[in-house]
Amino acid sequence: MTGWNDGDIIKLHLPDGRDVYRVVLKAHSKYATTVNLYDKESPENEYKVKPDKVIMHADLGRIAFTKSYDLDGGQFIRAMEEKEFDRFKSRIGEVLGIPTVSVPEEEPFLEERSQLKKQVEQLTMDKAELEQKNSVLASENSDYAEKLEFASGNSADLESARRELTTVKDELAKAMAKLSKALEDSAKAEASVIKAEAERDVYRELYMQVLAKMSVSA
Repeated sequence: MTGWNDGDIIKLHLPDGRDVYRVVLKAHSKYATTVNLYDKESPENEYKVKPDKVIMHADLGRIAFTKSYDLDGGQFIRAMEEKEFDRFKSRIGEVLGIPTVSVPEEEPFLEERSQLKKQVEQLTMDKAELEQKNSVLASENSDYAEKLEFASGNSADLESARRELTTVKDELAKAMAKLSKALEDSAKAEASVIKAEAERDVYRELYMQVLAKMSVSA
């Protein structure tokens, strides 16, 4: 016997230095029927398998065999659960046109996909809220510009206020850019949005201070 059981996922170190993962479809006395796992998605007969923490891909139409002396040096990764292995064999039977016992379909990575879906929904809500707040800021920026023009009676104060407004506008633009970048990175979105909103509030306060100076000078 090969020493491996049906449904075992093993890791082999090849003579050329490569490490490969294989699923033992059926163990025999001098060899085992196996299915190779790859890092990239298969263009045909795609099937996802999770040996450990990383999802790998199999082409269920490419059934191979591994000799016992190659298997002897293999590293055991894990054994497929019964239902998981039954689904695996059932899909191979469908691909090869071999009648098999029907196995109820279950989502192998249902929990992970559910969590990702929730993250996407939360990010969508965050994006809508940020867009609304950005719209309010843009409107306030327009109001400040109009008030600045109205304060043109005092040229010295006006020039000083213009410089301060330009600086604050530049900083506000940077804060908006950080908000946009935060939406592109779901893993860091929440922390980046909080930080960017804090910066925005600071520059918003600076706007109010500039406006106060202008009102005094007018």
